[in-house]
Amino acid sequence: MLQILDSIRFIKKIPDADITNSYKRIVSILKELNKADRLSIAKYALKYNPGTRALTGAILEQIDGSLITESLYKSLNPATVFEFKISKELIVADNKWRIL
Repeated sequence: MLQILDSIRFIKKIPDADITNSYKRIVSILKELNKADRLSIAKYALKYNPGTRALTGAILEQIDGSLITESLYKSLNPATVFEFKISKELIVADNKWRIL
């Protein structure tokens, strides 16, 4: 679980990988997990930096809906914008999570 969160945290620094492809791969990995594991990831993500919390929340909301991600969303500063440069078509709830 923590390795997945570390991958999300350092998504911009994954060697020889484009951010969009890395994002797609992380989404597919999270889709394979059961609901309890995704809930654990949301809980562990609260200990990570705001950018990781926002991207994790956007991914989990895309997969599971907003019940799991409510605590992640409340932990973010409403004025902060996160710049990941991921294709807009991939992130469904980008306006809510303020991901560019």
